[in-house]
Amino acid sequence: MSVSLDDLRRIAEVEFSSLITDSQLLEEKLRLFLDDTSYIDLWLSRKLTDRFGFHWERGHLDNTFYRYDNFPDPAWKNVATYPRHFHNGSQEKVEAAPFDAEIVEGFRDFMRFVKSKTEEIYAESRIRKVTRERGKDWDTMSEEERETFIDDLVHEDRNIAEE
Repeated sequence: MSVSLDDLRRIAEVEFSSLITDSQLLEEKLRLFLDDTSYIDLWLSRKLTDRFGFHWERGHLDNTFYRYDNFPDPAWKNVATYPRHFHNGSQEKVEAAPFDAEIVEGFRDFMRFVKSKTEEIYAESRIRKVTRERGKDWDTMSEEERETFIDDLVHEDRNIAEE
């Protein structure tokens, strides 16, 4: 079965509607816009069956990008899933693809990764904000201090009731 960019657009807009704010066909790729101002470019080869690339660009936000593709780059021939590989945050940080090899399921897996990662990034920014509001610095706290801080946050109602 041949997969089109429109097929992937429908999946993104229906199954991942909480992430996608818009989409646009740009020549030979589809761009999906996310609510955090990052975007995902989807590319499907017109000449080579089953050749694809999914690229999540976050460079303007935190200097990272994530890409899952199966371009047979000789630089990654030692990756266990070659030619499929995953750029996990940068061009140099390449690892075995943790996503399905089939294009549609691999795209869904990639989008689930994006959803999970955006939730993680949001949670990290919220905890840093809350710690600043309470006169602390999350990045300089020890693991034990972090655990105590979160435990106190979760149980604030208990602390108020005890007063």
